[in-house]
Amino acid sequence: MRILLTTEWFIRENGVSNVVYNLYNHLSVRHDVAVAAYEHKISEFDKPVKVFPIRYHKFKYLNILNLKRIIREFNPDIVHSHTCMGLTAKLTGLPYVSTYHGWGLFNEAFNSSNITNLLIKLSWSTPMYFLSMKFSDRVTTVSKYISNKLKKIGIHSTVIPNGIPKEYISKPRKNINHKRINLLFVGTISKRKGAHLLPVIAKILSRRGIKFNLDVVGRPIDNKIVRALRHTKSIILHSNVKDVKPYYKNADIFIFPSFYENFPVVILEAMAFGLPIITWDGPPFNEVVVNNKNGILVERYSINKFVDSIEKSLENEKYSLMSKNSISIAKGYTWEKIVKKYERIYKEII
Repeated sequence: MRILLTTEWFIRENGVSNVVYNLYNHLSVRHDVAVAAYEHKISEFDKPVKVFPIRYHKFKYLNILNLKRIIREFNPDIVHSHTCMGLTAKLTGLPYVSTYHGWGLFNEAFNSSNITNLLIKLSWSTPMYFLSMKFSDRVTTVSKYISNKLKKIGIHSTVIPNGIPKEYISKPRKNINHKRINLLFVGTISKRKGAHLLPVIAKILSRRGIKFNLDVVGRPIDNKIVRALRHTKSIILHSNVKDVKPYYKNADIFIFPSFYENFPVVILEAMAFGLPIITWDGPPFNEVVVNNKNGILVERYSINKFVDSIEKSLENEKYSLMSKNSISIAKGYTWEKIVKKYERIYKEII
């Protein structure tokens, strides 16, 4: 098959870009695959990728025509859109799959104090995402949580979660060093990710006499939170890192007090390294974390109960069992398995 993957961004720091990159790597083993992305939002990845730059225009509706030229040049059998421009495939008469990653349609799309951004979303993102999915041959999305939200606006979708590299799968942890535990948080340093709660969690742990290190890995976008993290004892802040694997390997427990996620890939990555997970109860977290099996789901948003759960996970027998279960569950989310699900959909549509 000739497959064209479309995305607005194709840069290392972007989550959707990394999904497209991994799909490209695994699909290109058996198919002729290319990526189309905005010309000013393309960066190099570890492996070479066949990329068609979409000529960008500020009046975004013209970009639909610019993508149409690329589709005609590459002449794919199917288009797999990870952007709101999936509708372009319809204009060329090609079948296409639209994958919705969870941004652009619902309330969170309008949480902006910038009037220009709001107008762009109202005039472009929101209507285009809706139409792109409404006219696609198949809609997929990354979690049951988002799928249920789409269902409420009349869009049926198939859930295919994001994947993790097979090489992340490790051996279970048998015990934990109680003299000093290593906690880990991976995510953007922002309120949405709950990063502002980390200093509070750290102070409560210290008051309870628990010796620990908390590695915080992520892109710093909120300077106030960054300052708080840097001034909190036992927290070590790491800005953007090229390779997060050493931090997973060094950690004992993964904590993730994020307020909103569409699908928490970092939780899966931590599970693959055998880490028990401490996060809030509710979707989409409870789609990958089973309470007291591979982690502990905490009542939203009780900080004291969050700390209680960290303490509970330190029990040796409970810890080793959760570590083993984390790896067992993570094995079901390798990119090899995820890509096969997409291939079945491509073949059905074609």
